[in-house]
Amino acid sequence: MSGRISEESQRRRDRVLRTVGKVVARYQAGAPLTRLSAELGVDTQWLRERLLDAGVEIRGLSAARRLRVEQDKRLRQHVI
Repeated sequence: MSGRISEESQRRRDRVLRTVGKVVARYQAGAPLTRLSAELGVDTQWLRERLLDAGVEIRGLSAARRLRVEQDKRLRQHVI
């Protein structure tokens, strides 16, 4: 297989590039990179590189876990 991507994949990538500000905001608000890439239909590594291009600091696993725990605590506080 050559290094080419399908037309559909290219359309998805183009859509992400047009809305990169929204994607950055969602990531910085705590959305996991894997979830964003799945929702957008693009490769996780490709999306990671676009976020880096936009100047976003990518969370490591420890930071991602801490964020998830904090979000879970806030959700539980609202339920109680």
